[in-house]
Amino acid sequence: MKGEIFIDGISLSERDINDFRHYVSVVARNSILFSGTLWDYLVFGIPYVSTEQVSKMIRHAGLEELVQSSPG
Repeated sequence: MKGEIFIDGISLSERDINDFRHYVSVVARNSILFSGTLWDYLVFGIPYVSTEQVSKMIRHAGLEELVQSSPG
């Protein structure tokens, strides 16, 4: 299987890997950053975000079912 990954229309193979790593982080699936709701995690680090903006992001990422099944 072959393919390419594009970020903002630019192939990942054409990007400077150090620049790319500056904007990406990895969080292990079982790590606990803080206690809170899924909503708290989704808006963490975004000081000014509306409910409408987060809802649009959830729909765009296909996370509606996950969000609806999560407590809080």
